Amino acid sequence: MRTMLTVLLLSVATHAALSQDAVLHPDGKLSTVKFTIRNFGFAVQGSFSPPTGDISFDAGRPQQAKFDVSLQAASINTGNRKRDSHLRSADFFDCERYPLIRVRATRAEAAGNGLYRLHATLDMHGASGTIEIPFAVRKEGDYWLFEGSFAVNRLAYQVGSSSLAMADEATVNLKIYAK
Repeated sequence: MRTMLTVLLLSVATHAALSQDAVLHPDGKLSTVKFTIRNFGFAVQGSFSPPTGDISFDAGRPQQAKFDVSLQAASINTGNRKRDSHLRSADFFDCERYPLIRVRATRAEAAGNGLYRLHATLDMHGASGTIEIPFAVRKEGDYWLFEGSFAVNRLAYQVGSSSLAMADEATVNLKIYAK
């Protein structure tokens, strides 16, 4: 009972506080974009520099959400300089021709229990596709934290080619602190 009351109060507080029409911007020091992909059977983890852009979100009207954020493809970092250089090349992200990875909301909806689902267009490597990002949002200090994850098939965006060594699908984890 106590847990249910806490969730209800948190949901009401989040709704009340997020019912502003303010445009938020991702914080470049706190926000993280991380990914995991299997390569030769091992989970390879990496990250990109935090995104830039605009976020408008009203918990009472999630269908009116606006997310338009981009990150620099060349900021990819797996902790291996040689691999990162190869990932930046025309064999994978081709960062000279396609410098940005962009996510633009098409709509959002409440998913229950204080969770939401963002339907968005992902532009990467000259290709566009639709993605769905389940996420939670909560106030942390002076920031709003948008936290979620989604899977993306790299071949759908022509990032690399089919490979026995590298998985087609990567999991992307987002922690976007915005104010």
